[in-house]
Amino acid sequence: MNSRTGDVDPEAVKQVVAPHDGCAISLVDFSISLTRPSTAEKERVIIHPLSTSISTGALFAILGGSGSGKTTLLNVLASRYDNRHFIVHGQVHFSSGGHVGYVTQNDFLLPFLTVHETLLFTAKLKLAG
Repeated sequence: MNSRTGDVDPEAVKQVVAPHDGCAISLVDFSISLTRPSTAEKERVIIHPLSTSISTGALFAILGGSGSGKTTLLNVLASRYDNRHFIVHGQVHFSSGGHVGYVTQNDFLLPFLTVHETLLFTAKLKLAG
């Protein structure tokens, strides 16, 4: 990035984006509950038990109404949650060592990169260090 103008060098970004092996995810009897110490109901199930496998390179859609737990599921899989409030049951298996991330709707997308390159670039930035 040019510090004076804030411009991003497309070639420098493309050097960061390298081929990858992908990641398969397997969920076995996976569920998420919210702890509620201030009420008589101590645990509230947010995601009911499910088992599924997501193959490397597959397109996987998560559908549901507002408040159904879609973002909570993604946040738990990407380790973006406060474990003081959530209880995660079951097993999650990652084929690539357990690093998962996702691009939120408001992430900045670089116009000179393909969607694939943008996702890889974002992942490398978030997993760096």
